[in-house]
Amino acid sequence: MVVVGSEMTMVSNSIPIILLAIGSAYMIHVLNRINRIKEDDPKKAVVEALKYVLIPVFLAAITTAIGFMSFIFGSYLTIIRDFGLFTAIGTVIAALLSLFFGPAVISNFSSVRNKRHHQSGEEDHSFVSTYILKPLVNLLFKHPKYITISWSLLVLIGIGGVFLVRRSVDIKEYFKKDNPTRVADNIMTKKFGGTKPVYVIFKGDMQSPEVLKTIVRTEEYMKESDDILTTMSVAELISELNDAMGEGKRVPDERDKIEQLWFLIDGNEMLQRFVSDDLDEGIIISTFVSSDNKSKKEFARYMDKFIKDNSTEECTIAITGMPYVDVTMDTSLVRSQIGSITIALIIMIIIVGLILRSFGYGVFATLPIIATIIILFGIMGFTGIPLNMATVLVASVALGIGIDYSIHVISHFNHSIKKGNDLNTALTETILISGKAIVINVASVSAGFLVLLFSEMVQLQYFGLLVAISMIGSSLGALTLLPVILILVKRDKGLKVQRINGAKD
Repeated sequence: MVVVGSEMTMVSNSIPIILLAIGSAYMIHVLNRINRIKEDDPKKAVVEALKYVLIPVFLAAITTAIGFMSFIFGSYLTIIRDFGLFTAIGTVIAALLSLFFGPAVISNFSSVRNKRHHQSGEEDHSFVSTYILKPLVNLLFKHPKYITISWSLLVLIGIGGVFLVRRSVDIKEYFKKDNPTRVADNIMTKKFGGTKPVYVIFKGDMQSPEVLKTIVRTEEYMKESDDILTTMSVAELISELNDAMGEGKRVPDERDKIEQLWFLIDGNEMLQRFVSDDLDEGIIISTFVSSDNKSKKEFARYMDKFIKDNSTEECTIAITGMPYVDVTMDTSLVRSQIGSITIALIIMIIIVGLILRSFGYGVFATLPIIATIIILFGIMGFTGIPLNMATVLVASVALGIGIDYSIHVISHFNHSIKKGNDLNTALTETILISGKAIVINVASVSAGFLVLLFSEMVQLQYFGLLVAISMIGSSLGALTLLPVILILVKRDKGLKVQRINGAKD
């Protein structure tokens, strides 16, 4: 980032945190597989382990990077594009280090192997396997329908919450309600007309009666809006000077009189705030009271109509300011979210399908993530967490991390089936081995993200909470919903489910 001159922003600040989640997942899967290999020679164990995890980790990294790269095409905000580009690069680097540097270190410096896990037929009696994964395996074979129904209900509830999601680009909402910055902003808004400036720019001869009268009409039109309390312009100064001369508070009809009044204020520092040195541009300065997005959009439409009707060749009118910036950013949030998710999902389905040689697997891999994202937005809608510059990134993180979990489950399951294992053995092995790595990653990294709950920035609190929820949701999807789908698909292809603890075929 330094080499190419990219600066840190409120969005790119989260890149290291996201890479911590994604990068650690790759290394955890590599270490987990190395520890499962029944081989005392570290080098042989590393080589054997990489045969299993090389393709899944590589595929997970590529699909995750594509998920982040989609922001380049799905957003026109530079800070979002930069986030997508550099997070994608970081993802690839993390995967390469996990596949080559990490195993190389283990191979060269692990002189003694722990033999406890390498006795033939010995089971893993760790806490994760005994109290989480084994009960989960039994649940999958006993109640696959209940799992499907539960996920379906959660998705339906989530869809209802999606329509309640509100968007917010107001910078003051980044601070807690008792933060001095937010308190001061509230006081300024209630008592002094707001803190968000609105500028109306006029291009034309600033000493022309017609141009000055257009500025006056614009000010009067703006004051009719409840969201504008005061306005200031050179036309107002000319009108007040004209009133002081006994001619009434208005812009004179004759240019000569305007030039005489202009002489009285020429050289005044205040004049430089309202007109250019060449007197070919002028500006109205005002403040916008409301912080509500709906009010900003309504005011934008309100002013756009006036500008369209009153702009002429002699006097062109344009408007800008924070409310207009906020409206543009608000629109970009929606486009970024929808565009990036759509692009990423399509490309992920294609790539996973090509590498695993099954378009169906590409679809299956994305189903848990789609369900998780819907539920995530549902939670945002029901709890009032807004879609903003920070939370807009959560879906991409959920997509990137969630697809990794699905790929590892599908790859391990496929590999086990090809070895000649039946459906029960393949799923059990997948859940107990790959599932263990997934659970460890979710527990450790989610805890890391939840530390953000203690941040002074409200949006970082939301970001940490939502990423943790998305990781838990996508991992549950990969370990429950995806196996149920695989059970149904493989059952249709003739692979019977054996009886486990009384479970039906």
